[in-house]
Amino acid sequence: MGIPNSAGVADPALNNFDPSEGPLFNEVYIGLVKLPVVGNIRVGRHRESLNFATATADNNQLWMERGVMYDAYNGNYNFSQGVTVSRTYLNDRAYTLFGVFMQNNSTGRLYSSVGDGAYAYDGRITCLPLWDEEEQLWLHLGVDYSYRNLYQNAVRYRARPNVRVGTSFQVPNLLDSGTIFSRDAQQIANLEFASAWGPWTFAAEGSVSTVTNAYTGGLPGPDGKLPNGVESRGTFNSAGGNIELLRFLTPDHHGYVKDRPGYARVTPTRRFVLLEGEDDSWTFDTGAWEIGLRYDYVDLTHGGINGGTAQGITGAINWYLASNARIQINASWMTREFNPGDKEGRADGEIRALGIRFNCDF
Repeated sequence: MGIPNSAGVADPALNNFDPSEGPLFNEVYIGLVKLPVVGNIRVGRHRESLNFATATADNNQLWMERGVMYDAYNGNYNFSQGVTVSRTYLNDRAYTLFGVFMQNNSTGRLYSSVGDGAYAYDGRITCLPLWDEEEQLWLHLGVDYSYRNLYQNAVRYRARPNVRVGTSFQVPNLLDSGTIFSRDAQQIANLEFASAWGPWTFAAEGSVSTVTNAYTGGLPGPDGKLPNGVESRGTFNSAGGNIELLRFLTPDHHGYVKDRPGYARVTPTRRFVLLEGEDDSWTFDTGAWEIGLRYDYVDLTHGGINGGTAQGITGAINWYLASNARIQINASWMTREFNPGDKEGRADGEIRALGIRFNCDF
């Protein structure tokens, strides 16, 4: 498909000299909870929670990776430095979150921010129209909005495969808008739908992102004239979405976290056990088994900016051995396309991948 790795290494699997970051914490913050009127306050580096998938904790994810839409719109700032205020209402059937964050870098997990002006303002409002614990039934609706002043007047949309392994430059970008320059802000709006009924789980989300007065190649000069190589692109619009359906094959269920709306941790009704007794008898239990299918899509091509369009189907088998241990198998098929008149050496094509993840948290 003509995808170079970002470091230009001929064989990254054999020549891994990438100066990638070592193990670091995603979230380092101080939190005050259940305050009168205000609710909960978090200060420090923590999750921005701009949609249902990113609000769900990493260890509670149903898929090995969030889809291409989340990678394109939230990959750079799933975690950021800032302050959030959140609380629930109406017997925990409604929820609001408002946050102010600094975004002075797009990749490094730094624990401090400097500079002025590159602020992001987030809002999330959700509700639970249906909630019945006895029937294991819940239905979630939500809306999200983020107004993001651009760090150094630039933003870049990228998306990686839905099944991937490796660090930084070892994983190619299937889509890449290149650097988009603007003195205006990026705006993101998202709609959330998620539900579960007994063993069934169904969810869908959709996002749009807009950057007004966009340019490629740089910004206009102080006199308003465009330097050589700089082109005006008007308003850059992009959109994406996903839909997913899963079912447990065992008597299990996906729960819901009310005070930070997202999927809850799966605790199998029967933990996996395989033991031989002293009398040569065996004790066996299955753990929780789940199968699922997801379709996702994102379009980063608009107004002469040819980031590409991708869509994919991912199938999943999840085996939850215990509440803190699981095995995930994902098979993914994806396609990407570019504007025929402006591919910049990139080829349309498809990618197939199979991934297996053994996950344990403690």
